[in-house]
Amino acid sequence: MIYYFLSEFVTVAIISLSGLHAPLQRVEIQTRDNRKDSFAFVDTAKFQPDTSVNVFFLADASSIEAYFGDLMPHIDRDAALPSFVVANAGKNEYLKLTFFPGSSANQFHEFEIGTQTNNVVGRVMPNIQKFVTGSGVSLGMTKAQIIQKFGKGNNDVNSQTLEYRIDDMRASEFLQRYNMPVYFARFEFNQKGILFRYAFGFEYP
Repeated sequence: MIYYFLSEFVTVAIISLSGLHAPLQRVEIQTRDNRKDSFAFVDTAKFQPDTSVNVFFLADASSIEAYFGDLMPHIDRDAALPSFVVANAGKNEYLKLTFFPGSSANQFHEFEIGTQTNNVVGRVMPNIQKFVTGSGVSLGMTKAQIIQKFGKGNNDVNSQTLEYRIDDMRASEFLQRYNMPVYFARFEFNQKGILFRYAFGFEYP
C-alpha cells in the first residue's frame, strides 16, 4: 500500500512493506539546494548501497588502522562531526572520512569524495591513483551512468543532484546489520552532467 502526505516543503509517498524481502523498499531520490524535490521508489535488487572506497570500509576500524594506524589523535574531537581528509596520488581528488561522536575508535560512518581544486590540506596517498567505490563509482562519471547503476527514479532532467535514501530500519537488513537508522548516497553533477562530488554512508543519529 502507498500513502501520500504533503509537508511544508515536499510531497512524499511512503510504501508500506509486508516483510524484509519485499521487492520495493522506500528509497527517496531528491534534488537539493532549493530546487524542485522529487521522490521515487527504487528496486532494492538494483540499488545496492556502497560501503567502501578503495581499501576503506564504512564503520570498519580495521580497514582504517591497516592503512593509517590510529587516526584518532589526528581529528578534532571537539568538532560536531570530526573528519580526516586525504588526497589521491595526483592531488586532484580528496576523500573525507567523517567520524560520529560516540563511535568506537577509527570507525568512520560517512565518506565524501570530491574534485580537489585548491592546495591539498590532507595527507597524500601515493598508492591510490583514483578513489573508487565498491560498486565502481568514481569522479567523472555521468548522471546517466549513475542512474543506470543504481536505478532511474528522478525525472527532473534539470536536477544536478541525486540522493538515494534507505530509512526503514524495520524492513532493511542492511540498516539492521549496521544498527544505523538511515543510509544515504548523494551525487552532485556539474552543468554538463559530470560527477564532481559524491558522498555516502549513514546519517548521524
